[in-house]
Amino acid sequence: MTDELGDERRAEERRGRKRALERERRRRNRWANLTFLVAGIGFGSAAYLARTRPLSGRMGTWLAVVAAGVACFGLAAWQHSRATKLDEELRALQEEEEERSKAD
Repeated sequence: MTDELGDERRAEERRGRKRALERERRRRNRWANLTFLVAGIGFGSAAYLARTRPLSGRMGTWLAVVAAGVACFGLAAWQHSRATKLDEELRALQEEEEERSKAD
C-alpha cells in the first residue's frame, strides 16, 4: 500500500517537473523570438541609416545601433540555447517515463 502511494507521488512529481519544464521552454522560446525581432529591427535600422543618410558626424550613433543589434542577437541566441537544453531535459524525462511504463 505505501509502495503504491510512493509510486504515485513520484509519478506526480515527474509530471509536475515535466509541466514546469514545458512552461519554461515556451517562455524562453517566446523571449528568444521577441529578442531576435528586436535585433532584426536594430540591424534593419542601421542598414537604412547607412544607405539613406550620410554617416559623417553620425558614425557614433550608427555604431551604437549596430552594437545594440549585436547585443540583442547574442542574448536571443543564448535564450534559444537554454530552451534547447530544456528540450533535452524533457526528452530525457519522457524516455525515463516510457522505460518505467514498459517495466510495469
